[in-house]
Amino acid sequence: MHYLKYFNATKAYQKAYQCAYSTAMVNSSRLLGNTKIKTEIDRLKSEQANGILLDAQFVLQKYIDIAFADITDFATFGKKEVQAMGAFGPIEDDEGNPVMIETNYVDFKESSEIDGTIVTEVKKGKEGVSIKLADKMKALEKLWDYFDMMPENIQDQLKVEKLKAETELVKARAEAMKGKKKDTSLLEALISAKKGGQS
Repeated sequence: MHYLKYFNATKAYQKAYQCAYSTAMVNSSRLLGNTKIKTEIDRLKSEQANGILLDAQFVLQKYIDIAFADITDFATFGKKEVQAMGAFGPIEDDEGNPVMIETNYVDFKESSEIDGTIVTEVKKGKEGVSIKLADKMKALEKLWDYFDMMPENIQDQLKVEKLKAETELVKARAEAMKGKKKDTSLLEALISAKKGGQS
């Protein structure tokens, strides 16, 4: 099974037996010469070929998931009131009531609640925690190639998403020219996609 995944006998042997590279290099070539093993690999290749159509449908569905992904599926954000904090703790007025201020917030959903296969990066840095989704523009471009093969409702959704993505890209370019920073992972993905970057 590892051989079918990598098509590299040495790597497949290492994955299967957790051994040194030199050992895998010697033993893997010996195993490939075994008639029973070669027959089994050929049988599995044949089964895999018959399942290519199913695999293609799976890949297409994944592109649909990426193209139609909504950031609110992964995080909630907005404004809320919190008690102001000073050098010595929470701030209160002269009557002992908490002094409230409005602040922005971002709350990430639990990993068990989201589709982690379309999240390419989660990181914690100086500016806080950020999440990056798979390349929406690339997925839209791929789906556009299969446009005529899709049901009408998906075609309609694709048109809307493509228009939204193009609009966001124009806005992002305008903001970049003004020197303003947009704090959304979607816009970062759109810009990097246009530059030819991989998400």
